[in-house]
Amino acid sequence: CKTLQEKLPGKVSLPGSPVYTSEESTYYSALLSEMKPACRVTPESAKDVSIAMNILTRNQCKFAVRSAGHMPWVGASNIDAPGVTFDMLKMNTVTVSDDRSVVRVGAGSRWGPFYDALDPHNLTVVGARSNTVGFGGYLLGG
Repeated sequence: CKTLQEKLPGKVSLPGSPVYTSEESTYYSALLSEMKPACRVTPESAKDVSIAMNILTRNQCKFAVRSAGHMPWVGASNIDAPGVTFDMLKMNTVTVSDDRSVVRVGAGSRWGPFYDALDPHNLTVVGARSNTVGFGGYLLGG
């Protein structure tokens, strides 16, 4: 976690910090909220994810990726130390192209804001029933 903190200042939280505590308290499953990663990485861009992944893979660190925290399987959206959890919540943009043929969705997006972004364009898609479910977990089977 020290190397992650050096390379991603302000984007890594440690146990006991307000950000860490806030992020761990919002899981759908109580079992996952009880897991305690060594640190939590909150990337804001693909570059941040790349930097963190290079550090973790080079050091053979286990990790979990959280989109919104609804995935109930142990190790899917949270992990115990010495593992690291990625919380994608800040990568939550939804952009509709000018011709409305493409919608770009950030890995931390949730279905509610996504549907809200489509409404003004008179677009829809089949997706999660709950507005708080994340895109990442839903599309990967959560």
